[in-house]
Amino acid sequence: MELKTITKNIDGVEFLINQFPARQAERLELRTVKYFSPLIEVLEGIKSLDLEAEVDFSKIVSAIKNTLVSLNENEVENYITEMVSFTGAKLVSDGKETIYNLKMDNDYDAVFRGRSLTLYKLLLEIMRANKMFFFELLGGGGNLIGIFQKMMPKTKKSEIKLEKSGS
Repeated sequence: MELKTITKNIDGVEFLINQFPARQAERLELRTVKYFSPLIEVLEGIKSLDLEAEVDFSKIVSAIKNTLVSLNENEVENYITEMVSFTGAKLVSDGKETIYNLKMDNDYDAVFRGRSLTLYKLLLEIMRANKMFFFELLGGGGNLIGIFQKMMPKTKKSEIKLEKSGS
């Protein structure tokens, strides 16, 4: 069976997500469950993951913190590298379209520099594209990104006046 390619625009970047070969998908799915299992327990009570549901963000933050402190930095880097290994990105700069291979360190850095939330949104889309059972159990992710965005503090741009200092 041919691997399916899904095009997804995330934060102005067009990603070309190719499905994983079966064995690679199985390995990644097990690692995904391992990494996200503390969140499963917290999200268990949120039936639809809808933005109007009462969500105890302190529990979600605590679960994320507990997950992150338990992970090995190299393990996570390898996991993310493998998750994006079948994904490309198209960026347009100065009217010129460039295609990036996210398997390549320089390309990965060029696409995600200053876009860490974009990376996490992409990881969710990769899970969705590969129909990972963990992801499907969460209702296909529902509005997970919306919940995390709701958690982020709202900030306003402020103007900073620079005054010339006298001599």
